Amino acid sequence: AELSAGPYQRLALAAPETLFGLPAFDPAGNRLFLTTTAGSGRYRSGLQALALGSDCRARVSWTRPLGSLLSSVPTVLNDVVAVGTGTGRLRLFRSSDGAPLASFAVGTAFDAPIAVGRDVASATWGRRFSVFRLP
Repeated sequence: AELSAGPYQRLALAAPETLFGLPAFDPAGNRLFLTTTAGSGRYRSGLQALALGSDCRARVSWTRPLGSLLSSVPTVLNDVVAVGTGTGRLRLFRSSDGAPLASFAVGTAFDAPIAVGRDVASATWGRRFSVFRLP
């Protein structure tokens, strides 16, 4: 089989210059996560969760605003997606429905949060390294 045979899909979630880094994938929930600083059309900016259907088509499952500043790429750990924001917060959301779980003041962080086991860490521009343990 060739990739060009499809199926394939193109979503215009944001202007290309507002997408940052690589998406993160949650194999348990079959979701793809990415961050944007400016939406496009009906899509808002922020953390985007795309659900992948059995037909290999993606649809926006949920979006959470992160502020208008550049945010980090997301990191998935278990049923949690973590993202550092340009507004100085490490924000954690339940990956299945986007419910906010926690928000920590860490300083401006553009690097992806680091996940090891139940721990999530954030490194900031202010030379601060913070580690939080998830329940």
